[in-house]
Amino acid sequence: MDDVYVVRNCRAAQDAGHEIDDATARVIASWWHDGAAGYEFTSTGTVNPRVRRWLSDTIVSEYTALGEDDRLALDMLGTYMFRTPCRGPVPGWSALWVRS
Repeated sequence: MDDVYVVRNCRAAQDAGHEIDDATARVIASWWHDGAAGYEFTSTGTVNPRVRRWLSDTIVSEYTALGEDDRLALDMLGTYMFRTPCRGPVPGWSALWVRS
């Protein structure tokens, strides 16, 4: 069911010309987090060059094999990640999740 909420949030953000929210970014990242950098963002919200490189590598390696909704989610996460300034852990990040 999370995928339905994520796609809805992505489309709403896209239609409004906004970025996805933190919770949506966290859920999308949780679908692909493998290795330390992906886990770092998913569990703490940290954004740094290593996390950005993980996402870039994930997008390049996975993108063409994905369906339309997953490509939208990765597109929106990529934009979110590269527009978010570098930061350390975000308090309360691990409790974020998409809601209906």
